[in-house]
Amino acid sequence: MLAAFIAFCLTVFSLPAHAAWKIETGKKVMSSSPPLVGMLATLPAKAAFNGVTARLRLECFTHPQLTGIQFGIILSKKPPNGFMAWRYQYDEGTPVRTKPYSRTLPPEAITLGDASSAEFKSLANAKRLKLTLLPADGSELPYEFEVAGAADAIKAVGCKETR
Repeated sequence: MLAAFIAFCLTVFSLPAHAAWKIETGKKVMSSSPPLVGMLATLPAKAAFNGVTARLRLECFTHPQLTGIQFGIILSKKPPNGFMAWRYQYDEGTPVRTKPYSRTLPPEAITLGDASSAEFKSLANAKRLKLTLLPADGSELPYEFEVAGAADAIKAVGCKETR
């Protein structure tokens, strides 16, 4: 009995700890349309890259003619200026590279897509996301996220899709 308990404790405490989605009310950064405060879901990357941390973020874009969920990444430091592409891979799927996009948000906030984007559509059912930002200067910013629970985070943000 004691041996079984010790084996159980060793198994549980040796499993890697993964961050969970954090749901809170906060200031939106991927939208400049009021309301500027709303429900947010954030998830930190498993590790920083060259001292730059990253968080995935879900927030609701609201405008008189349309609303919808926004999916993006927030960095702790400004990335290189200019266009930004990215490469992403959910679980063991095929990596996908996007075309470069211009950015009009604060430089450390990069919108990856909305409910209609391929980047977003696989999020709810995935366990892991590998995301590499590809600035125009040729550098790479690789991050990995344990995204399990994203479906619940999406529901918690409570965004209604209208177009």
